[in-house]
Amino acid sequence: MKKIVVIGGYGHVGGQVSRQLAKRYSTVVVAGRSEEKALKFSRNSSEKLSYLSVDLTNEDDWDFLQNTDLVIICIDQTNTLFLERCLELGVDYLDISANYAFFQQLMYLDKGKQNSTAILGVGLAPGLTNLVAKESLKLMPRSEKIDISILLGLGDTHGKEAMSWTIKNMNTRYTLADSTLVTSFTGGEKIRFSGDRRLRKAYFFPFPDQLTLPSSLAIPIVKTRLAFDSRSATGIFAALTKLNLIRFLEKNRVKSLVLALFQKIKIGQPTYQIKIDAYKKTEHVGLFLKGKNEAQITADMAIATAILLLEGGHSKGIYQIDELFYLKEQDNNLILVVEQSDNQIQINQEPIEYGRL
Repeated sequence: MKKIVVIGGYGHVGGQVSRQLAKRYSTVVVAGRSEEKALKFSRNSSEKLSYLSVDLTNEDDWDFLQNTDLVIICIDQTNTLFLERCLELGVDYLDISANYAFFQQLMYLDKGKQNSTAILGVGLAPGLTNLVAKESLKLMPRSEKIDISILLGLGDTHGKEAMSWTIKNMNTRYTLADSTLVTSFTGGEKIRFSGDRRLRKAYFFPFPDQLTLPSSLAIPIVKTRLAFDSRSATGIFAALTKLNLIRFLEKNRVKSLVLALFQKIKIGQPTYQIKIDAYKKTEHVGLFLKGKNEAQITADMAIATAILLLEGGHSKGIYQIDELFYLKEQDNNLILVVEQSDNQIQINQEPIEYGRL
């Protein structure tokens, strides 16, 4: 009998992960800082769910790991201590978060000598971006550069945690794998997304795929950019950055106001899209993946990865998702496949479009 604990399991994405896994496994625990929210969520769910109050910043709360098979992380962490404890105790670990600083800390851990398996970057970005980038290398081996562009629809029902993360990172300076220092919403590039009649600008954003892919896929240069389907919203954030006014988003009252507006005012479509552009000298390959409901596909990725991790043998250690799996398309469905194995599972619950562009 497998025991799964979902940290942040009552959130927008974590709740979907908890419910879907409970249909397949008998012991799924919804966990988070708020015992009240965990209890309410578990009681209101049609699936059988347990609940637990857990604060990952407090090591006294980690006793539950003693009889746990898998922990799924749906919240940001500021350090790798909890991950290290999971690996020490032989508890498998899966993480959907996209905290750039957290991924930077992972670079200093011993990835090989561990007692369990940890899979990082299990979502849209990082996650599907890594896997589509991996597929581009099959079309153009030894690519010298990959540009990842992400288009998010403002008409989508984004969770509060996801929108808060996006707003928080609007004013971030970060270092790429090649030591280049960049700032969010600068470095605009005109990108051709599927379905667009004209190019749209996308801007640097601190998704961790650009930090890990140079190592995992041996690509010298990887840069990730973000655009919203509302061209005006994208332009406003870029202009605020250029005028050095984006810093006001760090003020709690302003951040809360912008967050409320994002959640209440739907000015775009409920869509997401990934565009991968791989380059080698004068050659170019483009791939795209698009669908609806970004939160759902993030949850779908976590669910599919969790099932393959629980039901198949994997090497122990710390891995990015593209190091253990690859992606294939079959009848407008995404299939997650374990490397060097026949184990596979369909990812998406909603229709997707995938192909060359």
